[in-house]
Amino acid sequence: MNTTDTFVGRRTELVALRESLTASTLVTLVGPGGVGKSRLAHHLAGVSASLWPGGTVAVDLSETGREQEVVVAVAEAAGHPLSRHKPAEQLGLDLRDRAPTLLILDNADRCVAAIATLTHTWRRQAPDLTVLVTSRRPLAVAGERRITLEPLSEEDAVALFRARAQAMGATVPAGEDQVLRELVRRLDGLPLAIELAAGRAAAFTPTSLLDRLDQRFQLLRTRRRDVAERHTTLRRTIDWSWELLEPWEQHTLAQCAVFQGGFSMEAAEAVVELDDEDAWVPDAIQSLVDQALLRTSPAPGFPDELRFTLYMGVREYVRARADTSDLRSAATRRHEAWTLGHAERWAADAERSGLSSTGLRRLALERDNVLTVYRRAVASRPAVALRALLAVDILMHWTGATPVQLERLERVLGQATELPPELVERARVARSLAALWCGDIAKARAELEGVLARVRSTDTASSSPQILLVARALLVLSQASYYADDLDDALDAAQQALALGEATESLGIQATAHARLAMALSVREPKAAHGHYMASVRLERRQGSRFGAAFGATQLAQSATEPSLAIDTLGEWLTVVRDIGAAVGEGTLLGDLAESHARMGQLETASELAQQAIDASERARNQPALVRHLGRLGWIHQARGDAVAAREAYRRARRIATTEDMPVQAALLLGNEGSLLHEGGQLQAALRHYTQAEEAIADRDLPWLRGVLRLRRALALAESGDTAGSTAALEEARARLSGEEDQRALEIADAFLALTNPHTSSTELRALKMRADATRDAHERARQWAFRTDAAPLDEVGLAHRLLSAAHARRAEARPEEVARLRVAPDGSWFHFADAEADLTRRRAMRRILHALAVHRDTAPGDVIPLFDLVDAGWPGERTLPEAGANRVYSAVRDLRKLGLRSVLVRADDGYRLDPRVPFAWSDPD
Repeated sequence: MNTTDTFVGRRTELVALRESLTASTLVTLVGPGGVGKSRLAHHLAGVSASLWPGGTVAVDLSETGREQEVVVAVAEAAGHPLSRHKPAEQLGLDLRDRAPTLLILDNADRCVAAIATLTHTWRRQAPDLTVLVTSRRPLAVAGERRITLEPLSEEDAVALFRARAQAMGATVPAGEDQVLRELVRRLDGLPLAIELAAGRAAAFTPTSLLDRLDQRFQLLRTRRRDVAERHTTLRRTIDWSWELLEPWEQHTLAQCAVFQGGFSMEAAEAVVELDDEDAWVPDAIQSLVDQALLRTSPAPGFPDELRFTLYMGVREYVRARADTSDLRSAATRRHEAWTLGHAERWAADAERSGLSSTGLRRLALERDNVLTVYRRAVASRPAVALRALLAVDILMHWTGATPVQLERLERVLGQATELPPELVERARVARSLAALWCGDIAKARAELEGVLARVRSTDTASSSPQILLVARALLVLSQASYYADDLDDALDAAQQALALGEATESLGIQATAHARLAMALSVREPKAAHGHYMASVRLERRQGSRFGAAFGATQLAQSATEPSLAIDTLGEWLTVVRDIGAAVGEGTLLGDLAESHARMGQLETASELAQQAIDASERARNQPALVRHLGRLGWIHQARGDAVAAREAYRRARRIATTEDMPVQAALLLGNEGSLLHEGGQLQAALRHYTQAEEAIADRDLPWLRGVLRLRRALALAESGDTAGSTAALEEARARLSGEEDQRALEIADAFLALTNPHTSSTELRALKMRADATRDAHERARQWAFRTDAAPLDEVGLAHRLLSAAHARRAEARPEEVARLRVAPDGSWFHFADAEADLTRRRAMRRILHALAVHRDTAPGDVIPLFDLVDAGWPGERTLPEAGANRVYSAVRDLRKLGLRSVLVRADDGYRLDPRVPFAWSDPD
């Protein structure tokens, strides 16, 4: 291509090439045709001319093959006459007499052997000579430093397309970046292919170019007259590379073209066959790598392995050659046998061990190859196509490709008339799971019930494979019934699966069955659910499933006392699911991480993680998970005090739950909206929401949810003045709620009802508030939250405490003469508030912080002192890291609040203040 065009990108490569040329006198720039070797070499010579006072001698050797021709071409370019006697040696002496010179031997593919000999001679004769060779293969001589030029980065590739299109007078709209990224990716990031495509920009939009890439060899050509013949079309560039290969290298490349998405050396040895008995497949692969026709990269998840891939253009070129068709046909049969055999073993491992399994990571690497087997077989060999789909089934779900998997399963099952019955039933179970994850719960349940009826009626129903098939169907049915809010059926199916797992001694079936039982019991009997989670964890550990054990431990941590343990565990497994691109698993773990951080009071972090969980579930099109994550995000926003964001999240989740026929989830969300309205003072609207929620579950056995709704109704009725109604509702709630967390919420509710009684005195008000604070503190300690923030717990205790605190503040505002006064010593060494009194004489940092807060309360009521101003106040003159300083303040504030200032010392924005509604005075101790 024209080297006067604007040079784009290659900053890192320029630096590496310049460093190599200053460290070595022989550098070979290797890369596939069209990657930009020549342009980079000439550009470097121009921008680094000062390194070679003798100048640059550039020689195009594309039409040169013999040694003598190379010598003549170099002599002519350097302006040195050739002698008849030993012209190569004489040329070397002439080059020695020049100042330090850069010799560029460009396009040296046809004369690599000749150049290897000549450069050895010239470098010995002319020590100040630096030789830069551009070639598709290295010289393979001593002292050679090799640099492989990779395709352009995505950013540089898009910039190159835009620059070349603009030079052609075409305008690419700014909003086309996403299409351009996909276009340059499918052009392999090769500058030549990108420039040829950009040359069409005046007649085709980027989207049109992308749509026509199945005709890339017709599309990627130019009529420019200033371009080398081999660069006028992409086909001629690849022709050039093909013709340079030995026959055995061509045969290897033709067979490698059967792979899709890359392959390992093990796979190559199984698929590639060479006629020459002396030829060794690893040698052939290495040769193609050396000639930049195969790319290498570390295998994700397997750092000790390499992965080989073909450029898309090279693959299509090889597939279009008629003289390689027989080779490819035989290789295709071997590819299918190797891929299916390994994929089915990996799938079994993945089903047993989950996301942590080696099998699932192997499937992720070979997914494109397995799906290639499916595509080749789907029209004429449905049994093979089904085997391929079942092998990647678990991976497709975890990576968010469930809708596509469902469509493929339906296609094969719909056209197949004679298939092994067991294979068909396995496929139907897989189809039901796909339907479930796509939100069609009724279809999934109907399919599973049909599978169970047919399998149980066969003569082989008692065989081990059939028992395991029934168990898997029951586990999916349990999950579907849970999502349909049919908890009786969910429990029954899980119990049947557990019995089958015990009968066959299948630890995996047993572990999953316990997890399904826990899930179904979580809204009825939390204590029983906890026990099943523990059983699931023990069984997962016994069978070596690190992921299953970790996931179960996460549920235990969230339902028990260790959210910090859950955070550590989830963070580890989030890395695993991201490595394999598992969007569904990523959404699940992000959602659990969000809840764990919220339970720790870290609401800002929890909000960000919940939004990431929503994004992942949207990518995976997992509607049930999306409902859960949106509801969780609304709860977090509500705890943060952001009513607008909370309402938006709740309503969006409720719309989806209603559309997907998830009445229990919809009822829970109605209840959450009701609590949000209550916190906003809209008591009648809140009560209407609670009524609608209870009506939606009136015919369902959901004691916990009904108890929670009654508890919230009691609080709203109490604040609206309906003492009798609130007392009755609270008693109904007490009859349904039995967990420790529920009991604490009920204790706060008792205090709330007394507080809203207009006859309660100011002294009683303060006592009630202190009692509620103590209950909340006990709840925090029980969950080991360590008073890390001022946020209330993210559960019923937190909601009840927030409502009580708000009601207490309103009562205090209504009767300010009865509100306790905060008195602080002029130096901050003492304070008195309500029934609390503390001497801070020996606690210097706390004394200084209280003094700073009191000064602000006195001189600028309502102003917040930023966190790091409090660091300076508490530890004047000390240098601390920001995080360490913040932790010091958190600790001091925590202690001040524990000494009696909990309701006065409040956090706002990014700092603290003393509540301006509380009367204040400077005062010495009595």
